[in-house]
Amino acid sequence: MEDFKIIQLHPECWKEYRDLRLEALQSDPEAFGQKYDKALDFPDKYWIDHLKRTLKKDKLIVYFAENRGKLIGMMGAFFHYDKETKDSARIFSVYVDRRYRGLGVAKKLQAHLLEELRHVKKLKKIRVMVNKKQISASNLYKQGNFKIIKTEKEILGDGKEYEVDTMEQSLN
Repeated sequence: MEDFKIIQLHPECWKEYRDLRLEALQSDPEAFGQKYDKALDFPDKYWIDHLKRTLKKDKLIVYFAENRGKLIGMMGAFFHYDKETKDSARIFSVYVDRRYRGLGVAKKLQAHLLEELRHVKKLKKIRVMVNKKQISASNLYKQGNFKIIKTEKEILGDGKEYEVDTMEQSLN
């Protein structure tokens, strides 16, 4: 399937973004650190402001996969220049609608995002955290040249504890 395209969303499309994010948190809570109930209570302004920040591409980038006018997936990264993340970006909000999994949507989102991150000055590495039980997600990142640098136990969106790999890719 190549009927989808990779896009950025403008702030006026915040409801579509919110709906996709809530769908992701409800569908796959073990893949996210955020809880569905908490995100459900975010005010409209949160979603609007989030999309405004992504258009600047100075600290946050989010791309969406769209098929015939419907959002079917997303992947983002944030990067700051503070002590914790001074030279790295962290991938977050990775989700593809179940009906479109296995069709290359996540792979295309990842390729697009990684290409954008290569153009961000000062970034030297990209990190992502993935639940060890999410084999297809781990394989996606391995195909993107990410290597496991540590494994920790984390409580994820469903309230359960999992082993989570932090994976990293160098941009050098």
